[in-house]
Amino acid sequence: MSLVSRPWAPTDRPVPRWFVRANCVCAWGIAIASYWGANRPATNDFERFDHLWLSYLFFLLFAGWSTAYLAYATRLLQQPPVSLSGKALVLPLASVMVPLLVSFPVGSRDVFAYVFYGKMWGQYGANPYLHAPSEFVHDRWYELLQAWWKEGVAGYGPLFILQTRVLFALSGNNIVAAIAASKLFNLLVLLVALWLWRQLSEDRRFGATVPAAALLFVWNPLVLFEGLSSAHNDLVMAACLLGAYVYWVRERWLGFAALWTLSVWYKWYSLLLGPVFLFWWCKQFDRTRWLIHGIGMAAVVIGVSSLSLVPYGDVAYTILRKPWDIKIGSSLFPTELPPTLWPLFWFTLESGWFEVHVGRQLFDLARYITAGILAVAWFFRRRRAEPRPEFVAQDCFVVLLILHAFLVPVLWPWHLLPAVVFGLLAGDKRLVAVTAAITVIALLSYFLTFSVATLAVLLAGASVWVMRRATAERESATKARDM
Repeated sequence: MSLVSRPWAPTDRPVPRWFVRANCVCAWGIAIASYWGANRPATNDFERFDHLWLSYLFFLLFAGWSTAYLAYATRLLQQPPVSLSGKALVLPLASVMVPLLVSFPVGSRDVFAYVFYGKMWGQYGANPYLHAPSEFVHDRWYELLQAWWKEGVAGYGPLFILQTRVLFALSGNNIVAAIAASKLFNLLVLLVALWLWRQLSEDRRFGATVPAAALLFVWNPLVLFEGLSSAHNDLVMAACLLGAYVYWVRERWLGFAALWTLSVWYKWYSLLLGPVFLFWWCKQFDRTRWLIHGIGMAAVVIGVSSLSLVPYGDVAYTILRKPWDIKIGSSLFPTELPPTLWPLFWFTLESGWFEVHVGRQLFDLARYITAGILAVAWFFRRRRAEPRPEFVAQDCFVVLLILHAFLVPVLWPWHLLPAVVFGLLAGDKRLVAVTAAITVIALLSYFLTFSVATLAVLLAGASVWVMRRATAERESATKARDM
């Protein structure tokens, strides 16, 4: 099923008109509907609108958007393009980007917390790692924050907090300008990501799979909505990881080390991909070259880390403790659990163990052990594999899936953006299909929860498979009778 082993047939129009029109209708529909509750930001979540018909409208828009994406993904897998034209791609994509950029942030209020962190540091001189937003209840922006953002200090990496400070300075203490600056910054990152896809497509070692993967990324509704409408910072981390992968493919190890380190200091869980790259890097060199390149990469990691922490002075030690300061079970929402944790959670809850501290510890221990066993089994299977770029992407994709399936007790749609990148880079039709399905599940989870959305997509996929199988058997029987 590998796409690398098969030549890709050319298509006349890699982005058909019907697909562009469907995206435009959905994007403009979301933009127009988003302003219905703009005067009540506290009710901007899809399931909390005062008017129930708005929830149904958003559900129909996202379901239509997802259906169009699945149809387009199916077409690309059957007849992929052989090249990627920036002009032919950016112009129709702009008709979708514009409405999402001007839309009111719906589905999440995280962007309000982002800009508030910038204001805390820029206007009040309060470091978000040392002070919580609840210390500034008098501020007009405070009422826009969701409850879990108000009490705790910042949990993101220092580069992202520095970004909020810079964007606040550029916005001039204006909430509209601050949100617009966050969206425009993500737009710039998305354009850089598109340029990185072009760089990969020009690399002969991995060029065959990239054009279709690039189209499925830049037209991915999860990427567009979370990056340009909700302005989530996961898009920036995903772009840094994409850049690191480009340098990996080209064997420019210092550039890879710099971009991977930037992704870590932006959002912490990029650390989990370090062992993946280290595994394949050790298989690629002998001991002498491994040591020479290792010294250079270690120097880059230390240098980039030092520069990332310089603006924080004495707070650097507090920041360094953040990735390891994990409070187990402190933020567990049953409706936001990954589908893979639901059976374990239900068993623990029904048995009464979840009511005691020991039971919750056993719940956490079970999911950590399961994740560890799956990761070890996967890499044991890879122990004799020859180094290939698509194998690195596949392993990153699997590790991120294990992370979101077992290690994250609260799964939000935007968390899956890095997994989408590596799923599309995997060079395998099955993994690309899984990535498209994950995109649909993530979008529908806004309305159905991840577990129900997963069940719905699986049932729909099984129904389509049964119908196609029955049609094929009927056609075979008809041909046999005719003969």
